[in-house]
Amino acid sequence: MWRKAGAPDPPSYIAFGWDECLRALDKVAEALREPDMGRDPSAAVGPGWVAEEALATALYCFLVVGGDARGSIMRGAHSSGDSDAIAALAGAFAGAKHGSHYWLHEWTEVLEYQDRIRALSQLWD
Repeated sequence: MWRKAGAPDPPSYIAFGWDECLRALDKVAEALREPDMGRDPSAAVGPGWVAEEALATALYCFLVVGGDARGSIMRGAHSSGDSDAIAALAGAFAGAKHGSHYWLHEWTEVLEYQDRIRALSQLWD
């Protein structure tokens, strides 16, 4: 992959990816200086069509609602960008913060692979 991207070597290719992530996270910090619940998260941070942007926009959705899981997912789902990916990542941040017991029973009962997810989450709960 590094050759195809035109990088001189694998470490340079990896560093470029980290730099992209850091630039995306800088956008989150900038948007959070004046948080606006009415502003489209995709307009605030980015539409999320690439991985580092989806990660950053989801983080913004999570942080702008104070870490509330349902609010995080709703902010991501109501973005004009890659809303399903943004909402899923925002939900993952909330799950990492709150644990599996935080989620509504109606939501957890319809999860695909819930036996695997529960087994993994029990390691941290």
